[in-house]
Amino acid sequence: MNNLEGLHPTVKQAAEKLLEECKRRNINVVITEGYRSFERQAELYARGRTTPGNIVTNARPGESYHNYGLAIDYALKDKNGKVYWNVDKDWLSVAEIGKSLGFSWGGDWKGFKDYPHLEMTFGLTIKDLLAGKRPKEEFKMKREDATQVALLLGYIWQLQLDQKSKDEIHRLANEVRKAGGLEPI
Repeated sequence: MNNLEGLHPTVKQAAEKLLEECKRRNINVVITEGYRSFERQAELYARGRTTPGNIVTNARPGESYHNYGLAIDYALKDKNGKVYWNVDKDWLSVAEIGKSLGFSWGGDWKGFKDYPHLEMTFGLTIKDLLAGKRPKEEFKMKREDATQVALLLGYIWQLQLDQKSKDEIHRLANEVRKAGGLEPI
């Protein structure tokens, strides 16, 4: 459990922060699902329909944000380490922590409530994702590295360059500064 591989970098980072904050609050949470292949989605969709078990999803392959690394499901562990899915005070706390980190929670949905589900859509619909659109990956770097790269770009900017090149270097320097949490120039 807690396999975060295949998640969009922003989703993965938020999931890691969720786990850290829950640990700090002594809430024993586990990520039960993250990225889900279309094949896995087909298996889950078949449950209760064409294979034994209860229906666990209404999403066919390609119709879940899990299929694009944009969603996680969670559960809690009791004092004995047994995983449970009862919506209790700790469960609701995890949902609130998730929402504070930018996730939307399936428990807030109208109609079908998906209490274990947290997702980040980045404003994209399933139709957008099926059409090949993907969220942009936010570029991050350490503040000290951003400072060094921005200084280097500043030196390059001072060379004998045409205005278009200087404008591009200025744009890049500001992206690097932003990625490092610095003010643009």
